[in-house]
Amino acid sequence: MDGGSLDGGATDGGSGRTCTPPCLGDAVLDFSADTQSAGPLAWEYLSDDRDPTGFGYARLGPDLVDSAPAWTDGTSAPAIIACEGRSEGDCAEADGGLAFRSDAAGGEGRDPVLAFTAPRDGTYVFDATAFSLAGAPEVIVSRNGRQDSVLRALVDAAVPTRVTATLELFSGERALFTVRPSASEGVRLAAEARVLESEEEPLAGCQLALRFEDPSPLAIGCASSAASLSELRGTETGRATGPDGSAARDFPEGSALELGGRFDYAGDFTVQLWVRIPRLGERQVLYTDWSAADPERIGGVRLWYDTRRPDGSSERSVTAGVLFPRPETEPSGPGFVDCNATRCQVEVAGDLPSLGEWHFLRLTRVSAEDEFRLCVDGELIGRGVLPGDVDISNPTDPLLGAANTFDTPSFEGQLDDVRIFDRALPCGD
Repeated sequence: MDGGSLDGGATDGGSGRTCTPPCLGDAVLDFSADTQSAGPLAWEYLSDDRDPTGFGYARLGPDLVDSAPAWTDGTSAPAIIACEGRSEGDCAEADGGLAFRSDAAGGEGRDPVLAFTAPRDGTYVFDATAFSLAGAPEVIVSRNGRQDSVLRALVDAAVPTRVTATLELFSGERALFTVRPSASEGVRLAAEARVLESEEEPLAGCQLALRFEDPSPLAIGCASSAASLSELRGTETGRATGPDGSAARDFPEGSALELGGRFDYAGDFTVQLWVRIPRLGERQVLYTDWSAADPERIGGVRLWYDTRRPDGSSERSVTAGVLFPRPETEPSGPGFVDCNATRCQVEVAGDLPSLGEWHFLRLTRVSAEDEFRLCVDGELIGRGVLPGDVDISNPTDPLLGAANTFDTPSFEGQLDDVRIFDRALPCGD
């Protein structure tokens, strides 16, 4: 495969044919048509049934495709084929790597997924080289499910595409490499891939990971996090089931959680969470980290569901807002901009997602483009202006389920997997 082979490292002679440190596993060298979840990184070969939540996975089974060892479900696609020493079918052009086959686009299609499971808490690098054999493939590198993407890229047939993505994973979490069509026809893709352990401090890019796996105490992850978590007041939160079947947190009416910590919003960042609400009778604040009282310490970020839009129209919406000190020149750009003598507030809104179902919300700041973005279930729904040189960090304690510590909490529903990162993850990219 042109563009530099990823298989140059020597094997370690151990139980797996894996590469040497810092490489932890090589998807070509470690390929096995006999067992799932075997080898140094517990490689798995899956199909994605394109479920809206992104958790519709099933294991593929061992088979032969064009006489080559493969993982399939008994049909021609999805399939992951080992092409080392093979030259038939898709392997004729795969140059010894893996060949991926995906169904045509549409609700009934399925996509091949190569997955590995993190052996310990840490920061990992997924490194691949890929090129198209047929159609217009898109590759998605994601955490645990398709929606939580850390990289999305279209792959060309003419020039090999290098796909490199950093993932902060806790022990037992999965990184997923999904091949899917970006146009109407099915796709074929050739790839080599390996996983390395990053030289960075483990979980350094993760500011917060609130997974609700242990209900007492409520657990907060990330190596650099000094945050604590407590019930705000009133009705206590309870246990619920999240979109992937793991534990989530239920917020009965009148309940909220307070995060005793500070998060860095000076540069690029991402705030993301899963949410499900049964009904919407008024504004329901999901996440707020907001300080407007002290002119010297203005800043913040907020996510909420509302019965009205920022322009005052009576349309139900999901909304994101940021707060920052007013610059000398009032900012202009996308979003609903509202400035007074000391501060500016910018909001973006989109159609309210369906009630009673889980949805994935992501707010990202892209400083180089002077904006923030709001995505729902992986789709961009709005952009807002946010000057790239403004620090919107603030001294208040963030809240889940309430706008501030004085008002009665307004959120009623469930939250899961609240995470904050110090970089802009894909949102409309």
